[in-house]
Amino acid sequence: MSGHAIYSGTVWHDRRSPAYRFRQHVEMAWLDLDQLGELYGRSCLLRDRRWSPARFNRSDYHGDPRVPLADAVRDTVEASTGVRPEGVYLLAHLRTWGHCFNPITVYWCFDATGLPMAEMLEVTNTPWHERHAYVFDRRGSDAADDEPVEFAKAMHVSPFMPMDLDYTLHDSPPAARLDLRLSLARQGNLVFEAGLAAERRPLDAAAVRHIVFRHPTQRVSLGIYWHALRLWGRGARFLPHPRRATRPTASESSVEHEVPA
Repeated sequence: MSGHAIYSGTVWHDRRSPAYRFRQHVEMAWLDLDQLGELYGRSCLLRDRRWSPARFNRSDYHGDPRVPLADAVRDTVEASTGVRPEGVYLLAHLRTWGHCFNPITVYWCFDATGLPMAEMLEVTNTPWHERHAYVFDRRGSDAADDEPVEFAKAMHVSPFMPMDLDYTLHDSPPAARLDLRLSLARQGNLVFEAGLAAERRPLDAAAVRHIVFRHPTQRVSLGIYWHALRLWGRGARFLPHPRRATRPTASESSVEHEVPA
């Protein structure tokens, strides 16, 4: 899976109680983190300048912003799996009009032969701007695999969800189509599901215009607060941030830190 691209599709949420569903169109970048220098030059709207309408901003993503993102991800994955990845790819929103927020950022890591060897999901919450990374060993996977991964919730994300939940992730390495589904259960009972269904498209000038003018990242943040307000109006119980509540398990590897200001 080489080269930069866009995954264009739909994010959906389905909450069981109080019952609440929504769908939202998204445009997410798929970037080869070892080839970021090739990202620019395809559109005057996508430049490596602070106030460019769209850009990749290192501090919006995992780890120490002084360390190249590919190396920061390799370090985290190697610490978890004992194996250092070769290729590292990012699936996330770009910064648009000076703003970036990614509720979930997905990193796929590959070995020297191009086979998947690890996946990392990094969750970011709002308004606290904390990040928590989950690393999964994907050696033996291929583009057709959809073997579920189960892991415990380790960071407060939604003020309408408790901490004592378990995730199940269904996905496979992105190809022409991307399908990701994440479910949350409490004591074996499903309480929430979310997913992304998208198709790969070229990251060209037309795609950049579409992102900048029709689907800027600001829509993601506004959507989160709008749907939170609607949930509260439907009687969802508000849960304060449990600063010390984490549940690490042997089946997951995680790194948690606050997002740089």
